[in-house]
Amino acid sequence: MSPMTGIVEDVKVKKGTRVEKGQVVMVVEAMKMYVDVHAHKTGVVEEIYVKKGETVSLNQPLLLIK
Repeated sequence: MSPMTGIVEDVKVKKGTRVEKGQVVMVVEAMKMYVDVHAHKTGVVEEIYVKKGETVSLNQPLLLIK
């Protein structure tokens, strides 16, 4: 989930990537403030719903980890 309304600055994983809980998976920027988005659980990235440069809303799903 996006921690704030902003723009996706960086996507640090790809579909199929194994991630650990707490790992930084994306960076969202708003008003020159960069916020890391962390994996909420350990698993494999099944889907990525957004891409770099896309505007996102608060609590918008960004990716699916299974």
